[in-house]
Amino acid sequence: MSYAGRVAFFCVGDGARTVERFGANPWELLSDPSSQELMLALAEGPRSLDELRELAPPGALERLNVLVRHGLIRAIGEAYVTVIPVVTDAKAGELRAALRPLATAVAEAVEERLGEVESAYSRTRLS
Repeated sequence: MSYAGRVAFFCVGDGARTVERFGANPWELLSDPSSQELMLALAEGPRSLDELRELAPPGALERLNVLVRHGLIRAIGEAYVTVIPVVTDAKAGELRAALRPLATAVAEAVEERLGEVESAYSRTRLS
């Protein structure tokens, strides 16, 4: 299976501590196309080494040990999983659909109480 054209966002955390956490710059590790293929294959859930061999392009498995060594992928039993969230275009769409009603409700609540917020703000030292 090819993941070409799929957008991915890797959530590696606070930039100031990422090198300390992973022992290398995770953005450099993930800039490699083979690393991206592995992460995308694992974005959908745990995969065995045999499944990764079927899904990943030739040569990509050479990067597996690098990603495991730096803590971006972990072996759990016979399966491999990502340690960081991988948000693909499909997951982003699901999140958007799930969060849209909440965002709308928050926006409506803020609009309804904007006068109160402005009034309270005007009474602070910050105003």
